[in-house]
Amino acid sequence: MQTAAYVYEQQPIDPTELSVWMRDWAIIGFLTCALAPGLVATLISGELWPFAAVASCLGAVSGSAVGWMLRSLLNRVPDWSWVAVSLFAGVPALGAWGALVSGCAALLTVPHMLVFAVPCGTVSALLQCSWMAPAYAMLARAGWSRLPMVVLGPLVAGPLAGMLCIATVVSTLQLVNQL
Repeated sequence: MQTAAYVYEQQPIDPTELSVWMRDWAIIGFLTCALAPGLVATLISGELWPFAAVASCLGAVSGSAVGWMLRSLLNRVPDWSWVAVSLFAGVPALGAWGALVSGCAALLTVPHMLVFAVPCGTVSALLQCSWMAPAYAMLARAGWSRLPMVVLGPLVAGPLAGMLCIATVVSTLQLVNQL
């Protein structure tokens, strides 16, 4: 009696493809971290502009690392499972990425806003990346260009995520104050 076992052979990553993933996620990190807090800075307080500048720089640098990690993770699984893996493993990690970037930016610029920045960064990254990571993986698997989605996605979703962050955190603070 023989049992059928599926063994996946890991393929080496093309350095050009890896650099595209790193570039794309650096752009996503920069635009998301610039636009979501930029909107918050415009609506709430002018003192948050340094936060938005630092967050966008941290988002770009760490976004490059995120692109490398995502591509390395997806290299370990079969091509047909990229979308599912990027959805179930990538999205929570990207939410943590948003919390880390916004927390570091807050500590460097406006430490008194840390309690506000970390949840906003998490929500913003989850809203932005929950649809972008699987869509990016699907386009990459098909061999299509991801650059239009990389640029246009954050331009639309970044400000939307910023508004939803404001609404989420403000309503949560009001709920906590009522308790």
